[in-house]
Amino acid sequence: MLLILILLFLLFRGNIWALGHELQLHSENQISIQRFPSVSVLYEPHSPIVIHGNANFSATAAAEEWPGNGILTNPYVIDSLNITGSLDSNLIEIRNTTTHFRISNCLFNQGKFGICFINVSTGYIANNIVTNNTHYGIFLNRSENIIISGNTITNNRYYGIPLEFSKNNTLRGNTVINNSYGINFYYSENNTLLDNIIVKNNEGVVFQRSKNNIIAGNTVTNNIYQGISLYFSDNNTLTSNTIDNNSLLYSHGIFLNRGSNYNRVQNNSFFGNTADGSQAVDDGSNNAFVYNYWSDWTSPDGDADGIVDEPYPIGGEAKNHDPYPLVAPTTTMTKLSPGWTFILLLLSFIAMLPLRRRKKKT
Repeated sequence: MLLILILLFLLFRGNIWALGHELQLHSENQISIQRFPSVSVLYEPHSPIVIHGNANFSATAAAEEWPGNGILTNPYVIDSLNITGSLDSNLIEIRNTTTHFRISNCLFNQGKFGICFINVSTGYIANNIVTNNTHYGIFLNRSENIIISGNTITNNRYYGIPLEFSKNNTLRGNTVINNSYGINFYYSENNTLLDNIIVKNNEGVVFQRSKNNIIAGNTVTNNIYQGISLYFSDNNTLTSNTIDNNSLLYSHGIFLNRGSNYNRVQNNSFFGNTADGSQAVDDGSNNAFVYNYWSDWTSPDGDADGIVDEPYPIGGEAKNHDPYPLVAPTTTMTKLSPGWTFILLLLSFIAMLPLRRRKKKT
């Protein structure tokens, strides 16, 4: 079996290298599905990690010989670990710390929560693979000033990345695929969701009682229900997102419920989210839709100013409109490349091997 995996890796290594470097060929404001974290099969096996408090963090770092000293300019570095659990434990759990640290290039597989932060600030989570966990991929509770960047979060049973009671965090450049829910904000504010790819989840992005968040430059595509949903959420800004081919089961590209007010939806591109007749539904009040592209509303443009002459009707009780629908999209629509499917299957299979070996030994 190992020989087969090695042969498969050698056969496709050119594709994997290309996936890891494709972003160099695009400008900063373009989104490419070819983004993928550096692929490594040389992880160091490690048992689950639990850290409670600054003192325990320092003691654990010393025992593990992690680089750094926990300050802003020299954070502790947890790198290149393979933490494969027993499905009922959190693979890395950090609580009640203000220590500076980075978790990077790790595999978190088959735990309860892949990464769990409770009352944590100033952490950095980068270029990890978080997969096959029974609850959540990366979970933040009462945490702030966390950067989650360049991770692949896939096949987690419930949420890919949920935030609860958390603020001032940045989720940037992550790929979130095939979770029950992609990214969820619950009572969370002043967070930034930037340049993420959110694909083939039941729902793409969900806001519940969350406010003052920025959602910009994301690709939200092929999710079964809503692409982006807001429930009792106010003063959020959604701009420059590509919202494509969601609502496979009679939902919409974007949905705002009766309690969601004063949100701004501007300069987004909506493609084919029309299973229920409208690409957007607004049941709230004082929400603004302006300068969006709607694939089902691209003409007429009699004066050739790039704006469709008739406002785009938004579904829902608010009877809202986009008064300036655009003739052409403002963002780049992206699709999954064939190499992605193979690579995700290969990584998931490799991740399953440690658990299979343990079962054979018992």
